[in-house]
Amino acid sequence: MKIENKTQHEEETWHIGDILIGGWNKVGLICKDNNGHVVLMDIDSEKGSYTTEDEYIYYGPLNTIEQLHDCVYPRWRKVNARLVLED
Repeated sequence: MKIENKTQHEEETWHIGDILIGGWNKVGLICKDNNGHVVLMDIDSEKGSYTTEDEYIYYGPLNTIEQLHDCVYPRWRKVNARLVLED
């Protein structure tokens, strides 16, 4: 996965599926867990596997994306990312 940080320090609108980058070059995906709660899931491109199990969640479960934003911004910032699917 290639991540390009092109954010400017301005207002960010977050959505399910957005990629965030935090301290220590941690990368997370905003998604919903199996119970429909908003979580910031760890993305570890070296392992190549992802899950919403508790040990792979940076923040959450929360009821809204706004709650997630209030918890982690500005330590976590939205980045432009491309998802590449391969065989």
